[in-house]
Amino acid sequence: MPARCTWAGEVGIVSHDIGATIAHSFARQFPDRVDGLFFFNIPYAGIGARQIAPENFNEIWYQGFHQQKWAAELIGSSCETVRIYLKNLLAHWAQDPNVFDDDLEVWVDNFLQPGNLQGGFNWYAAFHPLRLAMMKGEAPPVPSIDTPTCVRWGADEPFLKVEYADKLDEYFSNLDFKPVPNAGHFVHYQRPSYSEQEIKHFFGSL
Repeated sequence: MPARCTWAGEVGIVSHDIGATIAHSFARQFPDRVDGLFFFNIPYAGIGARQIAPENFNEIWYQGFHQQKWAAELIGSSCETVRIYLKNLLAHWAQDPNVFDDDLEVWVDNFLQPGNLQGGFNWYAAFHPLRLAMMKGEAPPVPSIDTPTCVRWGADEPFLKVEYADKLDEYFSNLDFKPVPNAGHFVHYQRPSYSEQEIKHFFGSL
Protein backbone atom coordinates (compact mmCIF):
# COMPACT_ATOMS: atom_id res chain seq x y z
CA MET A 1 0.00 0.00 0.00
CA PRO A 2 1.55 3.36 -0.96
CA ALA A 3 2.51 5.72 1.83
CA ARG A 4 0.25 8.70 2.40
CA CYS A 5 1.36 12.13 3.52
CA THR A 6 -0.45 13.85 6.36
CA TRP A 7 -0.58 17.62 6.01
CA ALA A 8 0.22 19.31 9.29
CA GLY A 9 1.56 22.59 10.58
CA GLU A 10 1.24 26.17 9.41
CA VAL A 11 2.08 26.84 5.77
CA GLY A 12 2.46 30.14 3.96
CA ILE A 13 3.50 30.82 0.38
CA VAL A 14 5.48 33.85 -0.82
CA SER A 15 5.74 34.27 -4.58
CA HIS A 16 5.95 36.67 -7.49
CA ASP A 17 4.64 36.89 -11.07
CA ILE A 18 4.58 33.38 -12.59
CA GLY A 19 5.17 31.81 -9.19
CA ALA A 20 2.19 33.75 -7.85
CA THR A 21 0.03 32.40 -10.68
CA ILE A 22 0.90 28.86 -9.64
CA ALA A 23 0.49 29.63 -5.93
CA HIS A 24 -3.01 31.08 -6.13
CA SER A 25 -4.10 28.18 -8.35
CA PHE A 26 -2.77 25.80 -5.71
CA ALA A 27 -4.52 27.68 -2.91
CA ARG A 28 -7.80 27.62 -4.81
CA GLN A 29 -7.54 23.86 -5.37
CA PHE A 30 -6.26 23.00 -1.88
CA PRO A 31 -7.57 25.70 0.48
CA ASP A 32 -7.00 23.56 3.56
CA ARG A 33 -3.28 23.31 2.87
CA VAL A 34 -2.37 26.99 2.94
CA ASP A 35 -2.72 29.39 5.88
CA GLY A 36 -1.56 32.53 4.13
CA LEU A 37 -0.52 33.90 0.73
CA PHE A 38 1.91 36.74 0.07
CA PHE A 39 2.31 37.98 -3.50
CA PHE A 40 4.36 40.57 -5.33
CA ASN A 41 3.00 41.89 -8.67
CA ILE A 42 0.56 39.10 -9.41
CA PRO A 43 -0.99 38.18 -12.77
CA TYR A 44 -4.64 37.23 -12.34
CA ALA A 45 -7.79 36.98 -14.43
CA GLY A 46 -9.10 40.39 -13.36
CA ILE A 47 -6.49 42.13 -15.53
CA GLY A 48 -8.36 40.82 -18.57
CA ALA A 49 -7.91 42.59 -21.90
CA ARG A 50 -6.09 45.56 -20.38
CA GLN A 51 -2.76 43.85 -20.92
CA ILE A 52 -3.26 44.11 -24.69
CA ALA A 53 -4.50 47.71 -24.71
CA PRO A 54 -2.84 49.80 -27.46
CA GLU A 55 -0.74 51.74 -24.96
CA ASN A 56 0.57 48.44 -23.56
CA PHE A 57 1.34 46.81 -26.89
CA ASN A 58 5.11 47.31 -26.74
CA GLU A 59 5.22 45.74 -23.28
CA ILE A 60 3.87 42.30 -24.23
CA TRP A 61 6.03 41.51 -27.28
CA TYR A 62 8.19 39.00 -25.37
CA GLN A 63 5.23 36.70 -24.65
CA GLY A 64 4.81 35.93 -28.34
CA PHE A 65 8.55 35.94 -28.98
CA HIS A 66 9.19 33.29 -26.32
CA GLN A 67 6.79 30.94 -28.10
CA GLN A 68 8.79 30.93 -31.33
CA LYS A 69 10.56 27.60 -31.89
CA TRP A 70 13.84 29.38 -32.61
CA ALA A 71 13.72 31.91 -29.74
CA ALA A 72 15.84 29.94 -27.26
CA GLU A 73 18.38 29.05 -29.94
CA LEU A 74 18.71 32.69 -30.96
CA ILE A 75 19.00 34.14 -27.46
CA GLY A 76 21.22 31.29 -26.25
CA SER A 77 23.64 31.47 -29.17
CA SER A 78 26.34 33.10 -27.02
CA CYS A 79 27.04 34.53 -23.58
CA GLU A 80 26.72 38.00 -25.03
CA THR A 81 23.27 37.46 -26.56
CA VAL A 82 21.95 36.07 -23.27
CA ARG A 83 23.55 38.98 -21.40
CA ILE A 84 22.08 41.63 -23.71
CA TYR A 85 18.61 40.07 -23.60
CA LEU A 86 18.43 39.64 -19.82
CA LYS A 87 20.09 42.95 -18.94
CA ASN A 88 17.61 44.92 -21.00
CA LEU A 89 14.53 43.04 -19.80
CA LEU A 90 15.54 43.24 -16.13
CA ALA A 91 16.53 46.91 -16.33
CA HIS A 92 13.28 47.88 -18.05
CA TRP A 93 10.98 45.94 -15.75
CA ALA A 94 12.77 47.15 -12.64
CA GLN A 95 12.66 50.75 -13.85
CA ASP A 96 16.28 50.91 -12.61
CA PRO A 97 18.96 50.25 -15.24
CA ASN A 98 21.56 49.14 -12.70
CA VAL A 99 19.70 47.19 -10.03
CA PHE A 100 20.74 43.78 -11.41
CA ASP A 101 24.31 44.69 -12.36
CA ASP A 102 25.94 42.81 -9.47
CA ASP A 103 24.02 39.59 -10.14
CA LEU A 104 23.58 39.67 -13.90
CA GLU A 105 26.28 37.07 -14.56
CA VAL A 106 24.51 34.60 -12.25
CA TRP A 107 21.43 34.94 -14.45
CA VAL A 108 23.52 34.55 -17.61
CA ASP A 109 25.28 31.44 -16.33
CA ASN A 110 21.97 29.89 -15.28
CA PHE A 111 20.23 30.44 -18.60
CA LEU A 112 23.22 29.14 -20.53
CA GLN A 113 22.76 25.73 -18.92
CA PRO A 114 21.27 23.17 -21.33
CA GLY A 115 17.50 23.45 -21.56
CA ASN A 116 17.09 26.36 -19.16
CA LEU A 117 16.11 28.99 -21.70
CA GLN A 118 13.78 26.64 -23.54
CA GLY A 119 12.29 25.45 -20.27
CA GLY A 120 11.48 29.00 -19.27
CA PHE A 121 10.09 29.87 -22.68
CA ASN A 122 7.88 26.75 -22.64
CA TRP A 123 5.80 28.35 -19.90
CA TYR A 124 4.51 30.96 -22.33
CA ALA A 125 3.38 28.33 -24.83
CA ALA A 126 1.70 26.26 -22.13
CA PHE A 127 -0.08 29.25 -20.60
CA HIS A 128 -1.05 30.85 -23.93
CA PRO A 129 -4.58 29.37 -24.26
CA LEU A 130 -5.58 30.61 -20.80
CA ARG A 131 -3.97 34.00 -21.43
CA LEU A 132 -6.01 34.37 -24.62
CA ALA A 133 -9.18 33.40 -22.80
CA MET A 134 -8.49 36.04 -20.12
CA MET A 135 -7.84 38.68 -22.79
CA LYS A 136 -11.12 37.82 -24.51
CA GLY A 137 -13.07 37.74 -21.27
CA GLU A 138 -13.75 34.05 -21.81
CA ALA A 139 -11.77 32.59 -18.93
CA PRO A 140 -13.89 30.20 -16.84
CA PRO A 141 -15.08 31.76 -13.59
CA VAL A 142 -13.19 30.78 -10.48
CA PRO A 143 -14.26 30.94 -6.84
CA SER A 144 -12.81 33.65 -4.66
CA ILE A 145 -9.91 32.60 -2.43
CA ASP A 146 -10.73 33.02 1.27
CA THR A 147 -7.18 32.37 2.49
CA PRO A 148 -5.66 35.54 4.01
CA THR A 149 -3.76 37.19 1.18
CA CYS A 150 -1.27 40.05 1.16
CA VAL A 151 -0.26 41.75 -2.11
CA ARG A 152 2.49 44.33 -2.48
CA TRP A 153 2.70 45.77 -5.99
CA GLY A 154 5.46 47.98 -7.38
CA ALA A 155 4.00 51.37 -8.25
CA ASP A 156 6.50 51.84 -11.09
CA GLU A 157 5.82 48.49 -12.79
CA PRO A 158 5.77 49.10 -16.58
CA PHE A 159 3.89 45.95 -17.66
CA LEU A 160 1.80 44.56 -14.78
CA LYS A 161 0.68 48.07 -13.94
CA VAL A 162 -0.37 48.77 -10.37
CA GLU A 163 -3.80 50.00 -11.53
CA TYR A 164 -4.52 46.44 -12.65
CA ALA A 165 -4.83 45.54 -8.97
CA ASP A 166 -8.28 47.16 -8.84
CA LYS A 167 -10.14 43.84 -9.13
CA LEU A 168 -8.04 41.80 -6.69
CA ASP A 169 -10.77 41.88 -4.05
CA GLU A 170 -13.07 40.02 -6.46
CA TYR A 171 -10.64 37.09 -6.44
CA PHE A 172 -9.28 37.28 -2.88
CA SER A 173 -11.92 37.87 -0.24
CA ASN A 174 -9.47 38.42 2.64
CA LEU A 175 -7.07 40.88 1.03
CA ASP A 176 -4.37 43.22 2.31
CA PHE A 177 -3.14 45.32 -0.63
CA LYS A 178 -0.66 48.18 -0.89
CA PRO A 179 1.23 49.75 -3.80
CA VAL A 180 4.96 50.06 -3.22
CA PRO A 181 6.60 53.34 -4.28
CA ASN A 182 10.08 53.37 -5.78
CA ALA A 183 9.78 49.80 -7.06
CA GLY A 184 8.96 48.23 -10.40
CA HIS A 185 8.39 44.60 -11.22
CA PHE A 186 10.88 43.24 -8.68
CA VAL A 187 9.73 44.70 -5.35
CA HIS A 188 11.48 42.02 -3.32
CA TYR A 189 14.74 42.67 -5.17
CA GLN A 190 14.61 46.45 -5.29
CA ARG A 191 13.38 46.91 -1.72
CA PRO A 192 14.53 43.78 0.16
CA SER A 193 14.38 45.19 3.71
CA TYR A 194 10.87 46.52 3.17
CA SER A 195 9.79 43.21 1.64
CA GLU A 196 11.20 41.20 4.53
CA GLN A 197 9.41 43.38 7.07
CA GLU A 198 6.10 43.14 5.22
CA ILE A 199 6.33 39.35 4.92
CA LYS A 200 7.15 38.96 8.61
CA HIS A 201 4.38 41.32 9.66
CA PHE A 202 1.76 39.63 7.53
CA PHE A 203 2.46 36.07 8.60
CA GLY A 204 3.04 37.16 12.17
CA SER A 205 -0.45 38.66 12.24
CA LEU A 206 -2.27 35.50 11.15
